Amino acid sequence: MENGLKPYNKWIIYLFVIIISLAVDYSVSNAVRENIIKPFRIPTGSMEPTLLNGDFLLSNQLYYRTTNPARGEVVIMKYPEDERINYIKRIVGMPGDTLEIRDKVLIINGRPVAEPYIKIIDPNVQQRSLDRDYYGPVIVPSDEYFVLGDYRDNSLDSRDWGTVKRHQIIGKPIFIYWSWNGNIPAWNVFGKLASIRIGRMGHIIQ
Repeated sequence: MENGLKPYNKWIIYLFVIIISLAVDYSVSNAVRENIIKPFRIPTGSMEPTLLNGDFLLSNQLYYRTTNPARGEVVIMKYPEDERINYIKRIVGMPGDTLEIRDKVLIINGRPVAEPYIKIIDPNVQQRSLDRDYYGPVIVPSDEYFVLGDYRDNSLDSRDWGTVKRHQIIGKPIFIYWSWNGNIPAWNVFGKLASIRIGRMGHIIQ
């Protein structure tokens, strides 16, 4: 005897179950992406040589919910002037630090800081409205951090918009999972593929 579909077992029920399953799966994956591990693309060279235009990385979005930021760490942060925008910079000044930049040299609490990770192209010291090569001295406020890009001659950072509040630091970059030349336009498919930087994939961000 042939078994027919029972009233609760019609195709519309299967369709409903599939739709619900897909919706739940999407919401879970979206929650993971937003709150646990989140991908980011580097769109500029402001963090060279640590991060290049066209690097894709994963960030731990839980890390700074239980751990305070430390000096020297690369962080994902909300842009202080528009928190809808995310930036990636390096923490160089901690709460209570007296910080200044003199002739391109970072000085913390009166002592020059060795920074092997930075990139400086322009050998000339320049003066600008918000100083690039001379800054401060300033005292970093309580519960705030001073951040800089590693490419000091080509970065918008705390020299331009001031310190970053603790709650604006939202993620810790983990590693690069993909990399190609971000300066090559997307329509140039062959150029894009030829620019893949295999050696950067899996690189731990420090």
